[in-house]
Amino acid sequence: MGNLPAILLVILSVVLISGCVQQGPLPGPAPGTPGEQPGAPNQPPQGAANPPPGGQQGEDGGFRFPPLDVSGQPAGPPVSGEAKSIKLNGLEISYYSVAASYTLYSPGVDFLMHVKNGGGAGTFHIRNSLPPTWNLHFFQFHPGEVTLGPGEETTLHYFASMDGPGEFNIDFDLWQAEDLSDKVTASVKFYSASMEETRAQPTSIIYGYVTDSSGRAIEGAEVRASLFGGREGFMARTDSEGGYSINIQAIGDVAATYGGQETMFASLAHFVSVKASGSSLKVFL
Repeated sequence: MGNLPAILLVILSVVLISGCVQQGPLPGPAPGTPGEQPGAPNQPPQGAANPPPGGQQGEDGGFRFPPLDVSGQPAGPPVSGEAKSIKLNGLEISYYSVAASYTLYSPGVDFLMHVKNGGGAGTFHIRNSLPPTWNLHFFQFHPGEVTLGPGEETTLHYFASMDGPGEFNIDFDLWQAEDLSDKVTASVKFYSASMEETRAQPTSIIYGYVTDSSGRAIEGAEVRASLFGGREGFMARTDSEGGYSINIQAIGDVAATYGGQETMFASLAHFVSVKASGSSLKVFL
């Protein structure tokens, strides 16, 4: 690639500051990505006699961590829900009772309901009550009549735009009989969190070194850590020894924010990109 900027994407393991406990390694980098496997020991590059400047002393043999205040972190989502399951004759219907939107991370909220035909007639109908007018858009991505063969299952997908802070309930009615005598109802709370509820303080640190193919430190490399499919990001630049550190929300705290709610994110893991001149990079985690 000559001197063109090289991009390195890595899924990281994260050092949690509470008690300096290191979280286990996540899956490795994307195929073809140069660099060490996540969770590898943090070794300084050639010529790095001193760790990068910072506050708190780490447990990895010299890397100093910047200070973090992890007090007052929320133990869970602002509105708690629970996994629900109902039956419509031979159909098994499962869903989470709260669909929460966090404005900083996602525009609106997706709600997923799973239906499995355990045997018997598989055609059913579904309709829902209407949201308030301040929620400008409410979509369903499936027809109002669905047929499943024995053992088959499907996911019913809805989207609410959640155009302001607030909450409302939606009732989803499902039935098979023409007279609706077997109708069952799934009640779901849709919640739009305020900016104060959405913005969480960092509770972990991503850190390491950036080197070229010969092992020499790269100064001034741009290191970005992203969450929520890139919707929230944090940036640092490497120092003269190639070291960097980024304060970011821990994966466990991200998962706690959503509780048991399903999301449309492919992963809640951290992703890091490194941009620097040169054709080969190594990131020590």
